[in-house]
Amino acid sequence: MARSGGRSAADALPTELGVGEQVQASGPLVAVTDLRYRHGCSRTVFDIARDGAFLTAAADEVHRLLLDDLMERIEAELFTDPGNDAVVRLPPRHFPGVLIQGDSLSIIRGDIAEVVEACAQGDVDDAHEAATLLLATFDALLDRYESALGAHGIERPYGPRP
Repeated sequence: MARSGGRSAADALPTELGVGEQVQASGPLVAVTDLRYRHGCSRTVFDIARDGAFLTAAADEVHRLLLDDLMERIEAELFTDPGNDAVVRLPPRHFPGVLIQGDSLSIIRGDIAEVVEACAQGDVDDAHEAATLLLATFDALLDRYESALGAHGIERPYGPRP
């Protein structure tokens, strides 16, 4: 990480920054300070200049606050409740999609890996069982998707399922 005159690159992780250093990230200036408590504990905090005011953030929040400047905020249409497998439409898409959370995506990937492993070992019965469970998972996703589309008068963007 390049440092000069007490300043660090904006992509520095909070754990790489030292007390007294500053970070410039497309506008906000971040100063790293040590916050000391009366009972002897301390924690590193970051004072972030944003919109003419200072925000104080802990190390685990500062990266998110800096990345807010790099993210685009958009409005999305929500067709179901906002939980797992939410059906949403992002601009400029014509049809909505299904939002799969990262942990759920990881579980699905693990299920596919199980099918691949069973096939590699020649265990057709285990592969079939795992694939059947995986198909049921995707059928449930499609059922939720198609239900949301129907509730909003939107035709499916694909033909009937086999």
